[in-house]
Amino acid sequence: GRLIGLTNGTGGLEHIENPAFADALVQLRQEMQRIGEGLQAVLAGSSLAVSMTVTGVLLASVEPLLLVLPVLALPSLYAARRVAAILDEARERNSADTRANLHTLRLATTAATAKELRTLRLAGHIRSRRRTAWERSSRRLARAQLRAALWQIGGQTVFACGYAGGLLLVMRTVINGHGTVGDVVLSIVLAAQVNQQVGAAVPLLQQLQRSGRA
Repeated sequence: GRLIGLTNGTGGLEHIENPAFADALVQLRQEMQRIGEGLQAVLAGSSLAVSMTVTGVLLASVEPLLLVLPVLALPSLYAARRVAAILDEARERNSADTRANLHTLRLATTAATAKELRTLRLAGHIRSRRRTAWERSSRRLARAQLRAALWQIGGQTVFACGYAGGLLLVMRTVINGHGTVGDVVLSIVLAAQVNQQVGAAVPLLQQLQRSGRA
């Protein structure tokens, strides 16, 4: 409905020639499929929240200080938001090049226009324009993905340090005679489970953020 409204909701044709409008339309078409995925992400997120609550209760039963582990997962979640924002910004900036790529592809692969391009000897020019737009958008996206990877590494590093510290804490408790080997094993399993849950929460959060913007 929004897509139809954007294209046909006004009486004139001036907006069709507006590059900013065309870029927004291309981006909206690419994001439409993510709206349905957002509902699935909400359901999966609810189930994950229950699972993380149970894990937290078990961690507290072994060592209350281990409840810091889920808190140390917050940098990973913040990093996930930054990753989604960085990639969305890159896609938005790539809208013009994406539109140019689609347009030149249609020109080169549609029978009528392809004949005209060959007749006017413009096929090489069209290929050159498409290659330039493709390389520019690829470089922009590659830089965004590098920045996103650095954010992800930073968030995971914070949790990894907390993971190692938590295990050392439980091992010291056992050495001092206030715990059992089973506590260490349970701590390892639960800490790994927290890591898996955070790993599952990160793409869910990114998906929800993309769906919200769509």
